[in-house]
Amino acid sequence: MAGGTSRLRLICCGAVLWAFVTQATPTSHGDRMAQAHTLLTQVLAQRMVPKANGAMGRNRAGYFHVRFQMGMHHLVDHGLASQDPKAILKFVKAAEYALRHQLPDGDFQLTRPAKLAGLGQASPADRASGVAFFTYSLGVGLHALHHSAWWQSCQACAPLRTRVVMLTQQLQPTLVFLLKQEGRLMAADRNAPNRLLFNGLAFYSLSQLLDSEPAAAAAHRFIQQATQQVHVDGYFIEGGGFDSSYNGVASALCLRLVLMGYPEPNLVAVCDRALTWQIQRILPSGEIDSRGNSRVRTDGTGEAFLGRSKDVDAAHTIEALLLFAVLNRNPVTVSLAQQVLQHYRNKR
Repeated sequence: MAGGTSRLRLICCGAVLWAFVTQATPTSHGDRMAQAHTLLTQVLAQRMVPKANGAMGRNRAGYFHVRFQMGMHHLVDHGLASQDPKAILKFVKAAEYALRHQLPDGDFQLTRPAKLAGLGQASPADRASGVAFFTYSLGVGLHALHHSAWWQSCQACAPLRTRVVMLTQQLQPTLVFLLKQEGRLMAADRNAPNRLLFNGLAFYSLSQLLDSEPAAAAAHRFIQQATQQVHVDGYFIEGGGFDSSYNGVASALCLRLVLMGYPEPNLVAVCDRALTWQIQRILPSGEIDSRGNSRVRTDGTGEAFLGRSKDVDAAHTIEALLLFAVLNRNPVTVSLAQQVLQHYRNKR
């Protein structure tokens, strides 16, 4: 057991503690994030700061696709934790930038950089998946704002609240688009729990923001498909085996669903077991052990994206540990998140 038994003993059985702890803590998404560890929310948010025009990631050099606006919800998390309207403004700018590229049918423009022309055209499933990734992050951020007492009463935030209302309304065409793409997304992602959970969160957040029963039903189908692919040891099965990078992603997404109030009691136990397994893959140095991974490996033999080998996704493991701490008031997982953060900072 790479992470040691003592800290696991403090963390496991979180499902048993959950009901007791949450009775004494805020129950809404935004109000809970207001209690998050601000150093960690700041670090995660700093990775997502957009340019002045709102462009993020691979869009910074020129618009590519909204898929690369993913992660903007971290700006909201930090804004709520630190009561900082400037962080929320950055989120709003990133969302407005993306929605300026929305098509009438709810899809989004795709402008492939010339240097990637040799990789071929994006399939309809790839395009739909990119929209779902973006919508998940935007939806999570908007949901947190809608469920934050500070945000609703903050006088300095009044102009931003008007812009947030407009952003929410603009998502209606994209909801229609994604509902039409459900079958395509399920066919493409049915054996990848992390992608199923991205889709599930996209639909669940839209169902809450736009009061959509069809979106809620679609969310249930994706989440159910994901949670049926959990190994007896607790991890989400990826590529026929375990993967400490993607299990960290799925753990964070699972915990976010719980934080948002997704109405499935068994999800708490699924999240708890997945994160407990993830913690066992954290070495004493803070490194996430990738040995034996089915998809993402650090020896150059793993998967690639847009011509570049994938790195272990430490940020989602940090997010999962942070969210567990928010839900359970568990300082152990904050310390573990800081340990992982320090290791990957030192690697730069």
